[in-house]
Amino acid sequence: MLGKVWVASTGLGSIAGGVNKKFYVLAPALCAFARCSCAKRFLSALSKEQEQEQEQEQEQEQEQEQEQQQQQQQQQQQQQEQEQEQEQEQEQEQ
Repeated sequence: MLGKVWVASTGLGSIAGGVNKKFYVLAPALCAFARCSCAKRFLSALSKEQEQEQEQEQEQEQEQEQEQQQQQQQQQQQQQEQEQEQEQEQEQEQ
């Protein structure tokens, strides 16, 4: 939480949004900031947050793909059922 507040206050913008152009302006200041050990911990926490967000995005994408596959399977089943019904009707007519 503190990481996100600090990032917002320095003008980096949201972490999920990627690297803003402002990052290049702030890079020298960030390098100086990274020299102290507490800053290194802070930056590693930021990278962990980014990794977690990326993992969440990947999980969401996988869930969406699974839903699409399920929908396709349901549609195929419905088509097969309709075809079977039509065949049965034709047989009854004969």
